[in-house]
Amino acid sequence: MTIKECRTMAGLTCTQVAAMMGIPVLKYKKYENDASKMSIIEAKLFSRIVGVDYDDIFFARYSI
Repeated sequence: MTIKECRTMAGLTCTQVAAMMGIPVLKYKKYENDASKMSIIEAKLFSRIVGVDYDDIFFARYSI
């Protein structure tokens, strides 16, 4: 699943996730458009925040 799907399922806003990760909201929003830019440390932190196993989150770039 995408990071946006994970965030939504966790009931969190972009602002909340960004604050928990200690990054600017605009940077987090860019990650929702292209999660491949996220560092491994940020990706694992995001995984813990939303409660979804790291291996179940799609961090590659994709297009719709």
